[in-house]
Amino acid sequence: MNVKEIIAKNICGLRKQKGMTQAELADKLCYSNKSISKWERADSLPDAEMLYKIAEFFDVDVNYLFQEHEYSKITDEENRILEKKNLKFKLAFVIGTILILLTLSGILVMSLLEYLGITPESIAGTIFLFIAGLCFLIEAILVVLKYYKYIKIFTSLVLWSVIFGVFLLVPSFPILVMLAIGIVIQSVIVIFPKIDDILSNIHKKEKEKNNSEKVETNENQDK
Repeated sequence: MNVKEIIAKNICGLRKQKGMTQAELADKLCYSNKSISKWERADSLPDAEMLYKIAEFFDVDVNYLFQEHEYSKITDEENRILEKKNLKFKLAFVIGTILILLTLSGILVMSLLEYLGITPESIAGTIFLFIAGLCFLIEAILVVLKYYKYIKIFTSLVLWSVIFGVFLLVPSFPILVMLAIGIVIQSVIVIFPKIDDILSNIHKKEKEKNNSEKVETNENQDK
C-alpha cells in the first residue's frame, strides 16, 4: 500500500470513527467536500499544512497518518445515520442549485413580461404558478431520494400556489369555488394520515427486499 492509499484509509477511518460525513469534515477543516472525497479515494494528497490540521482535528500525531492502522467496522445503525446525513447534504445541494437556477429563470421571465407591458396581476399569477412548478419539482426529488418527511408541506404549497396563480391570471373564475376546492383538498392532505404510512411501507418493503437479496447472495457465495 503506497503513501496515498495509507493516508486515504486513515482519513476515512478517523472520520467514520467520529461519525462524520465528508461534508461535515470539510466544514470543520474549511475545505471543500470534493477535496475530502479525493483524499479518501487516494486521488490526491492534502498539503503539509492540511495534514497537520487533519492530525490536530483528530487528536493524533502527523506521523499517525503515514502509518497503516486497522479500524473497527461501523455498525449498521451507525452506517444508517451516516447515510441519512449524506442524504440531507445531497438534498440541500440539489434543492439549492435548483432554487438558484429557477430564481434566475424567474427574474428573466418577469423582466420579459414587464417589457411586454403585461399587467401586475398577470406577473403575480405567473410567479405563483412558477412557485407551484418549483415546489412540485422539489417534491419529485424528495420522492426519488425516498425522503418523505416534507411531502405534505410541498403538496400544500403546490395546491395553494396553483389556486392563487389561476385566480390572478383568470379573475373571472369564481374565487369562492376555488377556495372551496382548495380547502377540501387541503383537508384530505392533512387528515389522511395513511399517505405517510403507505410511503413508509413502500420504503420498508424495498429495504427488506434488498436485505433478503443480500442474504441470499451471501449464502450462495458461502455454498
